[in-house]
Amino acid sequence: MTGRTLEGKAVTLASWRGHPVVLVFWGAWCGPCRDEQPRLNAAYARWTAHGVAFLGVDMRDDLGAALTFQRQLHVPYASVADPDVTIAAGYDIPAAPALAFIDAQGRVGDRVLGSLGVMSDAAFDQELSGLLRGS
Repeated sequence: MTGRTLEGKAVTLASWRGHPVVLVFWGAWCGPCRDEQPRLNAAYARWTAHGVAFLGVDMRDDLGAALTFQRQLHVPYASVADPDVTIAAGYDIPAAPALAFIDAQGRVGDRVLGSLGVMSDAAFDQELSGLLRGS
C-alpha cells in the first residue's frame, strides 16, 4: 500500500516492514469511528513503545473534514487519504470502521469489520501481542 498522508507526505506500508502495523479504516462522517477513537488513541500510546505502528486510512472524506476529525479527536498517528476506497478494497474492507492487523512480514492477519466494540480490550491486546510474536 502506498499513499499520501492527509498532510501530503508520501507513505508506504513497506517502510514499516519488520514492525507489525494496525491499519485503522475510518471516516469523519462515521459516528462509530468517532466513538472508538479514544480507545484507539489509548492502544496507540500503549503499543507503539513495543514496536507496533498504527496508520489510519481515511475513507471517502474531503480533506477539511478529515483534518478536523484528527485535530478534534487528537489522533496521534498519520492517516492516508482513500477517497475512492481503493486502499480499503485492497484489504477487503467494505466500510468504516474497520481494522486490519499486518504482521512484521507484511502479511494481513485478522480484520475487525465494524465497530471495535465487538472486541474486548483483552482480545485487542492479545491480537497485538500475537503480531509481536509473529503468530
